[in-house]
Amino acid sequence: MFSKYFGIFLLSKGLLTKQQFFDITQANTGTTNSIDDISKISTFSEDFQEIYEDAVSAQQITSAILSKNILSFEQMQQAINEFEKECQLIEDQATGFKGLNYEIIVRILLDSSIITNKKLRDIFYIYIAILLTNIAKYLDDEPAIWTNYPLKERLPQIPADKAWMISQQLIIKDVQINVRLLMHVDLLLALARRYSQETITAVNSLALDAAGEFFSFNNGLLITNLTNAGISAEIGLPKVVQEFPAASENGYIVPIGLQEGQMYLLFTID
Repeated sequence: MFSKYFGIFLLSKGLLTKQQFFDITQANTGTTNSIDDISKISTFSEDFQEIYEDAVSAQQITSAILSKNILSFEQMQQAINEFEKECQLIEDQATGFKGLNYEIIVRILLDSSIITNKKLRDIFYIYIAILLTNIAKYLDDEPAIWTNYPLKERLPQIPADKAWMISQQLIIKDVQINVRLLMHVDLLLALARRYSQETITAVNSLALDAAGEFFSFNNGLLITNLTNAGISAEIGLPKVVQEFPAASENGYIVPIGLQEGQMYLLFTID
């Protein structure tokens, strides 16, 4: 999965144009998406899951770039070395977990201009990197993110009667931040099963407790890190409810693609 970020990395460095990326994607996947759809890689995607599945591997991109003489072999090797250096693996000696340095990916893909306070902006990056790392580590999945966009712009593509929300309030440097994970009920059950290691087939107290515990654990790591750094931070109790956001809400969405579906991180600063 990590190699699928290579094309985005090349786009972010200006080594590939959107047209070139589109041509390579179309040739290798047979996608029916238009260049307007594919070019949203540098902004956002209305149908993230479709483009996520169409993502081209690093090997395919490298082969196409060299065969089309877009970059020389030396330039390609330099780009690969830079990619590997910037996106090196992280390792947790305590658990033996090896994962991606998601903070690098987050900083490439996400638009933090929505947050004017620089310290909060850095926290925004770190928070999402922690979430992606914990999804990989504790849910045994390979998360992929897309650029955030305003909630008012469009609502997530989940039937309202199938939507579940895990929410928690954070208070950082006296700023209230509401974080929520929105997902289809099937993904909620998958999350609960993976985190609890229990057989869960229906939304019950065990499912709700497991989902809330995972989110609270994740958010608690951020609060602990901030507190240790001398930054005042508090956390509220998690809630797991059947709920869908209103179109009038202020806030921003970060789509997160998983093997079993898609969830949406809703991020609101009061």
